[in-house]
Amino acid sequence: GFYAGNWNSNINSDQQYVGGPGLEMDFYAGYKGEIGSTGISYDVGDLYYYYGDARAGTAKTTKYDNNEIYGALSYGPFTGKLSYATTDYFGLKSETKPTSVLAGGKSRGTTYTELNYSQEIKPKLTLIGHVGYTDVKNYNELSYTDYKVGVSYDLNGFALGAAYVGADLKDKAKIANTVQNARFEDKKLYKDTIVLSVGKTF
Repeated sequence: GFYAGNWNSNINSDQQYVGGPGLEMDFYAGYKGEIGSTGISYDVGDLYYYYGDARAGTAKTTKYDNNEIYGALSYGPFTGKLSYATTDYFGLKSETKPTSVLAGGKSRGTTYTELNYSQEIKPKLTLIGHVGYTDVKNYNELSYTDYKVGVSYDLNGFALGAAYVGADLKDKAKIANTVQNARFEDKKLYKDTIVLSVGKTF
């Protein structure tokens, strides 16, 4: 049936998302259903990322806000999903592009294709896999594949997770995803890493 929700997170407003409240708010709505008795389920919807008054680069009229429509099909432990940006991809265009890449115009039409796997291998222990590809419209230098493999364990209603995540960014995109930091060495946001998590669903 129909669903709607909101997800929020703090973000860096000192060097990124300048001028905003330091908050990302995601609003989403959609519809889930099944295709007869095939065992195939579907999910279609819309997702809007909101960053308040944060502006992309020096273009005061360009916001980071981004809207995507998406569709997904699931069968057994596998889910395939396609997301399509109906706006410039998080404000990316010639006026706001990273200095390491050439101007390519608007980025509306950027897509994200992903395949996810989730299967319980022992009671309360779930194996998780993911691979995705971001195809940035008119900015091939910023396109990349990301991946994840990990496990999740259900401990009295809490999901304990451990996963290895990474991406294969090109050199120019690596420059764009290195944040200058006054106290420490430059933060390379694209580096592979291990992520530990604790989650609870209400």
